[in-house]
Amino acid sequence: METSGHLQTDKLDSETVEANLKALDEEEKTLKLEVLRLYSEEGLKYFVPNGGQENVIKMVKPETNTVILSAANDFGKSALEVNFVGNMIYGPTNEWFNTPFFKNFKRPSKGRIISDGTTVEEKIVPELQKWLIKGTYKSRKAGRNFESVWNFKNGCYFDIMTYDQKPKEFESVDLDWAILDEEPLDWVYKSTVARMRTNRFIFIGFAPLSASAWVFDDITPREDKKKIVVYYGDAEENCIEHGLRGQRKHEDIMDKAAEYDPDEREARLHGRPQKFYGRVHKIFDRTVHGIDELPRDLYSYFMILDPHDARPPAISWGAVNYHGHKFTIHEWPNEPFHKMKSCSLDFDDIAKIIKHIEVDLKIDGKIQERILDPYWYAHKYPNSQLTVAQEYAKRGIKFGPQLKLFKKFEETARKQLNEHLKYEKREDGTFKIHPKWYVLNHCYNHIYAFEHWVIGDRTGRSAETKDPVEKPEEKHQCFPKLLYYWLMSNPRYIVPKVKIVKPAMTSEDKRFSKAGRIR
Repeated sequence: METSGHLQTDKLDSETVEANLKALDEEEKTLKLEVLRLYSEEGLKYFVPNGGQENVIKMVKPETNTVILSAANDFGKSALEVNFVGNMIYGPTNEWFNTPFFKNFKRPSKGRIISDGTTVEEKIVPELQKWLIKGTYKSRKAGRNFESVWNFKNGCYFDIMTYDQKPKEFESVDLDWAILDEEPLDWVYKSTVARMRTNRFIFIGFAPLSASAWVFDDITPREDKKKIVVYYGDAEENCIEHGLRGQRKHEDIMDKAAEYDPDEREARLHGRPQKFYGRVHKIFDRTVHGIDELPRDLYSYFMILDPHDARPPAISWGAVNYHGHKFTIHEWPNEPFHKMKSCSLDFDDIAKIIKHIEVDLKIDGKIQERILDPYWYAHKYPNSQLTVAQEYAKRGIKFGPQLKLFKKFEETARKQLNEHLKYEKREDGTFKIHPKWYVLNHCYNHIYAFEHWVIGDRTGRSAETKDPVEKPEEKHQCFPKLLYYWLMSNPRYIVPKVKIVKPAMTSEDKRFSKAGRIR
C-alpha cells in the first residue's frame, strides 16, 4: 500500500516501537506514547508531501475545478487524494494545505469518492481511516463490503461508490466535490459533473493506461493552469535518493518496474500516457447503449464466435427486430475476459455450454445463423484434420458460410458499427436520433472492451481522405470484433415460416370451379 506522503515520525512498526520504549524512562515513554497517539488519531496534521505531491497542492487555485493527476505507481496518489478530502472537510490542517483554495472551500460540503471495488477495500478505506481525525466522523457500510457512507460532526458528508454500479445509482445526490480514482470511466465523469453544483471540484487520479484514453481526448487539451490543471507524477518523485522527501528506495522502485508489462512501463513508472490516440469507438456510452432487459418484440437470433488457441472462445448472442434494431443479449465467458490467459475446455465442453445457454435464453432451435470469425473459419487442426467449423458441426453447432474477406473489411465493419452506435439528443435530453445497437448491461466483456479498446498507432495517409490511418491495438478487440462479423453478415429479421394446413374440401366447395362457375 502507498504510504507517501508520510507522517512526521519514524517507522511505527510494532517491534521498533517496543524496542524504543524499553530504552526510555517513564517520562520519556509517556511523551513518546502521546506522540504516537497523535499520529494515529490526527494523521492529517502530520502529513508531509513528497516533492511531486507538493507540486500538485500548489497548482490548485481558488478557481480550479478539475485536477488531473496522471500518476506512476508509488507516486503516493491515494494518500494525496485522501489528504485533499480531509483538508476540504476540516479546512487547512497543516502548513502544506494552508492555501486560499482550502481556506475558502465550501463547508459543510457533500462529496463522493469513486474507484474500483478492490482499490476501495484495500487502499481508499484504509487510507481514510489512517488520515482522517478520529472522533470527528461516523462511517457505515450501508449494504456494501466497506464503509461507504461517511458523516462528519461539522455537517460534511461523502459516500464511496464503485465503477461496477449502475448509472442510475450515480444520480442520487448533488455534489460539491468528487474524487475519481483509478481507471476513470467517461460516463462516470459525465454523470458526476451532471450532479455537481455551480462551484465544483473534481480530482481525477489514475495510472494512464488504456481506460483513461478519453481523459487525454476530452479534458487535458483544455488545460489552462487555472480551472483545469494537469500533473504527471513520476515514481522517482517519491524516491529517497532522487526525490524530495521521498519514501521509496530507488532499488525497490526499479525492481518493481522490471516486472511491468513493457507496453505499460512508461505509464506505471513515469505517469506518462501510453502511445494511444483515443478509443476506437468513442461514440459508445453505456448510459445510452446499455439496457437492463430486451424489449418485448419479435426477434431473429444469432450467435457469433471467435476461437482462440490458448484462451477460451469469445461468444456473443444477438437479436434483430423488425425495424432492424440490433441487441447484444448475452455473452460467454461471463467473467473478465481480459484477465483470462488459458482455457482447459475442449470442443465438447464449449458445445455443451453453448447449448445450455441457448436453452436458458429460450432460444434453442431459434438461431437464424451462427457466424464464425472468418480468419479462423478454415483453420485445420493437425490431429483431427478438421476445420474449426467442422469440429463444431460434429457437435451440433453448425455455422453459416464463411464471411468474405476483402482489403478494407475491418475498416468497413468499424464504420458500420459506428453508424449503429450513432445517436443525437435534443437540449431537453430526449433522443432526436436513436442508436441502432444496444447491449444488455450484464454483458460485462462487451462494455469493458468498448471502454478500453484504443487506437495504438497512426501510420501513413489514407488515399481517399488524406487522414492518418488508425491502427487499433489488439488488446480488448475480441468482443467488438464479434459485432464486426455480425454486422458484416447483414443480419435481418426474418418472419418465421408458418405452415398453413388447408382444410379438406367439402361437397359444397366442390360445386365451384377454379373460374368460380357452378358445375
